[in-house]
Amino acid sequence: IKNLQILIFYSLLVMHHIVSDGWSLEVLANDFLEAYSSNEITLSRKKLNIHYKDYAVWQQLRLKKETFQQSGKYWQSIFSENIPILNMPTYQPRSKNRKGKTISFQFSENTYSELSKLCKQHKSTLFMGLISLVDILLHKYSHQDDIIIGTPIANRKQQELKNQIGFYANTIAIRSKIDSSGSFADLLESNRQKLLD
Repeated sequence: IKNLQILIFYSLLVMHHIVSDGWSLEVLANDFLEAYSSNEITLSRKKLNIHYKDYAVWQQLRLKKETFQQSGKYWQSIFSENIPILNMPTYQPRSKNRKGKTISFQFSENTYSELSKLCKQHKSTLFMGLISLVDILLHKYSHQDDIIIGTPIANRKQQELKNQIGFYANTIAIRSKIDSSGSFADLLESNRQKLLD
């Protein structure tokens, strides 16, 4: 019933992505459901130790620090070579409006179980395995060996941010070099190391 309530809540809420990320919606939905299921008119909410504005100030200070500059050097080393444009075979010329379509796919329980097992054997997460599968799929269609995938990350390392509403997400780019003669395990290990870095 809770999942159904959250689904109904999501379908009634319109919020610009600039003020929240996917994690925030669940926090908001849980707060809403708690308030709705309570017989009290006002809820006594625990005060927050940190607010989004504090996080924004921290990020601005971090931009000026040397640790962030070192992080910038890491990304510059990853993207020092020419950045490839993915050339997928399409039925019409590439549009400049950047509108795309979504293709949904669902694994069978057996495939999911086997992939999970394979990832655990290689000390990788399921996410690392899925990124590797997407790399291979894009390689097969584009015949390119240099693939870049952008993915959002939650960026909520501090415990104080777990129950916050705000846009804490960042996007990271994962650049993979596909070796056609290599195995899936080789690519998985390479992606594992990049994601940990």
